[in-house]
Amino acid sequence: MILGVIDIGSHSCRLKIVRQESNHWVSLWEGLETTRLMQGVSDSGKLTDVSMANTLQALRDFKQQLQRFTVDRFRVVATSAMREAQNAKDFAVHIEKEIGFQVDIISGEEEAALSYAGMRALLPNIPNPLLVDIGGGSTEFYHPDWIQTSLKMGAVRASEVHLTSEQARQILAPLAPLKMELSTCSLVGCGGTVTSLAAIFHHMTVYNREQIQGTRLSQQDIQTILEHLRRLSLKERQAVPGLQPQRAEVIVPGISWLLQIMHFLQAPNITVSDADLREGILIQLGK
Repeated sequence: MILGVIDIGSHSCRLKIVRQESNHWVSLWEGLETTRLMQGVSDSGKLTDVSMANTLQALRDFKQQLQRFTVDRFRVVATSAMREAQNAKDFAVHIEKEIGFQVDIISGEEEAALSYAGMRALLPNIPNPLLVDIGGGSTEFYHPDWIQTSLKMGAVRASEVHLTSEQARQILAPLAPLKMELSTCSLVGCGGTVTSLAAIFHHMTVYNREQIQGTRLSQQDIQTILEHLRRLSLKERQAVPGLQPQRAEVIVPGISWLLQIMHFLQAPNITVSDADLREGILIQLGK
């Protein structure tokens, strides 16, 4: 059976197509288009014409791939930007009319649970994991016993509001009652900020999922990368091995936000998961 999932994220749209075999998936095609759907939502409350046009074009391209591989089942989901924008429902109707995709705008809690399921399927041996999924507009936290929540901060949003340490502590305040329990967990991270960090750490010129998966980064490793990136101009940052040029504008605030989370949770290191929301949805589709 051929399965597909499209994630309309706040920074990019992603498509993954796999063939499901008895006990594993064979990857057939993956694509990512930077659409910056979250850009401007914090200020105006609305998706911009440019970001919507970028997203429509990405979805047209992805539809061709779904047809090329004769996908049996697929799901299209949208996350933070579409949860918040006042014109998101109208845009979802427009997508269905123009592209033929029914878009599920999922809650932050569902996003957290799906990302955790995807991570757990591919990193089954991590003891007592707490998942943190840093997106463009939000960050999801999931632990099966203690927490399933979404906070309104991500890499794109952090770049727009110039997040301070005090603001970060206020945003993370909902985690405070569980701080003792969460600090005993193994922190696992997914999303573009975290996987980019691992790719930079490994000096990757070509993204290698197998090498990314399970990479362990200390606070010092992350701080060193952050300080290096801060010294570079945008053009120089775009040339850093392991960093997609389109992510160069938001990587520094994204990493800073991650470090704020790690400091708050007293997490000395983080394990990187390439598997996330998409894999969680594929698990559902394959049942």
